[in-house]
Amino acid sequence: LSEVAQVTQINTVDSPRSERSFVKLLDTDTDTNADADADADADVDVDTNADTDADTDADTDAKELTISGFEASPEKYKVRPLCNKMLVELRTQQERYAFLETGLKHFPDDPFLNSQQGKICYNLQLWIEAQHYLQRAIELDIQDASTYFHLALWYLEKDNIHEAISTIGKALSLNKNADHLGVLVRLLMQQRHYSEAMRLSLLGYEWFPANSLFVLLYADALFDGGNEQEAIDWCLRHIKSDMAKVAYHKLYELETKRGGQAAAHAHFMQAIKLELIQYPDYRRKALQLLSTMECEHARIYLMSLWVESLRKMLPRVASVTAVIPSKPTRVAMSILVRDEVDIIEANVRYHAAKGVSHFVVTDNASIDGTRDVLEALSSEFSIDIIDEPSHTKDQDLWVTRMAKRVQITGDFDWIIHNDADEFWVPEEASIPLAIEATLKSSGCKPDSIGVLSCRRLNMLPCQLDLESTTYTFHDNTHCCVKNFPLEPSDHVWSNEGSNYLARLVRDKVLTKLDGLQTVEYGNYGAEHELSKTNCPRITILHYPIRTYRQFERKVVNYGESLVRNTRNSKSSSLHFRHWYDRYLQGKLAKDYAHMIFSDNSLTEMLDSDFVKIDKRVADYFNTHSLGLTSSSKKIAA
Repeated sequence: LSEVAQVTQINTVDSPRSERSFVKLLDTDTDTNADADADADADVDVDTNADTDADTDADTDAKELTISGFEASPEKYKVRPLCNKMLVELRTQQERYAFLETGLKHFPDDPFLNSQQGKICYNLQLWIEAQHYLQRAIELDIQDASTYFHLALWYLEKDNIHEAISTIGKALSLNKNADHLGVLVRLLMQQRHYSEAMRLSLLGYEWFPANSLFVLLYADALFDGGNEQEAIDWCLRHIKSDMAKVAYHKLYELETKRGGQAAAHAHFMQAIKLELIQYPDYRRKALQLLSTMECEHARIYLMSLWVESLRKMLPRVASVTAVIPSKPTRVAMSILVRDEVDIIEANVRYHAAKGVSHFVVTDNASIDGTRDVLEALSSEFSIDIIDEPSHTKDQDLWVTRMAKRVQITGDFDWIIHNDADEFWVPEEASIPLAIEATLKSSGCKPDSIGVLSCRRLNMLPCQLDLESTTYTFHDNTHCCVKNFPLEPSDHVWSNEGSNYLARLVRDKVLTKLDGLQTVEYGNYGAEHELSKTNCPRITILHYPIRTYRQFERKVVNYGESLVRNTRNSKSSSLHFRHWYDRYLQGKLAKDYAHMIFSDNSLTEMLDSDFVKIDKRVADYFNTHSLGLTSSSKKIAA
């Protein structure tokens, strides 16, 4: 619906030109005579910079024509010239609303006044009044297509698509309008009326032969209606016409939908070639511009603006960014956190030491001191804190929001989508170097990769370590590399048949900011314009289970949020849903006990290749001071 409103919104009062057109369109609908119509046009065409006495008088009259003046002598003015002049003169929709309300007191049956007020009420989202005035204008036989169309938009706001379709049809019977017809075709396809959508698309193709919209709509109607090959053939008919570029882009889209990757790639490259014909020297000119800039900061800033402008005309391909000088990979990290005071500081410090240069952290209304720790860390590291009070576990929305906040700065190349209990361990000296090594060894062009998938391993806690008064999360040094079977006394929670913790878990991703669209729930994937590949140079060590107090708090927070979340499927986060049910049954401690392993058990699992030792995070913290903030020290004490 927002797309419909954005594409078709018609404001007839914001500019003198549109107002003049509207007056001419309604010329036969009221009792104004020819002289009055001429006056209306003259009023609209007033040039405020002109020096003639007539123009000056007209401008002065427009300014002096106030609502109080209208009330004092309404018979002095013709309705349409008065509205035309005042609606242009008034600056806000509220002022226009008040003015028309006054006019309607004197001329309640004027169709033009009712129509204009209906449109303004629609813009102000005064839905009941908008319906009243628009329908009243139609009852008064206004014969104006835009009035019918605004009423159709009103029906769409009320989810009455059938009436919207019917009303747009009436608007088209009064005036052939490409935008109106395009919206009608989209609505018909939304309702799966593909035959009628095809018929009207061809009608639009006949009415507006130079408008590529109806070429694309007809292709969509054919494809969605099950005629996939006919849709492809239809687009192929237009690759030698003036619509070749849009035809190739549509071919790319349709072939991608039906899985024809090779054909899709060929069409995409043809579209690129056609578009670059208009800009054959863009690389040379860009490099020439760079050579004139002495300040590196200014050079990079201007080039980022230039690339963004270019991409409004060109697809997001590697060649567009080839003009930017090579520089070290810049990595940011997003973290969604709630009540993780025992681990959040270690997370930030570790990843900062491994080359992450900026953090954006969403604190989901923590109450255990996490927010205070983040505030203290922000004086030492580059941290952007977002406060999210909603306990609804809309993780995908919040993580995407964090990524977009970093993306618009243009200061970073990649972003890691992290949780507080995950530590991204690079094979190289830093995460940026690991990313660069992965791209070089991938076998693909580095600029064609936008998503890197990293292996994630659960770190298992040892009972002896937990009993120590000095226990900390990185004492967990056994990582699970193979599913460990359930014990007879374990409670079955899924069809995996594995231990709750000693099992393989899904990989998570880091993404190139350029081309990123959205991040999936759980950070397991992302919608991106570029391709995806594995990243063997980075391993994620996951510490989900630490103390029982921490585990219970996490289960309760997570479980309550999942109950409130109405967006996601009940099949999401199955393990937390199971644990929350067990908590409500008073049996969570039993489940926790099955995720705490004795020293003998871990030795046996190590000998059987279910686990391996990974001390890389532990070694880091054993050789680096954590530098606890005052808040962390207080809580630790």
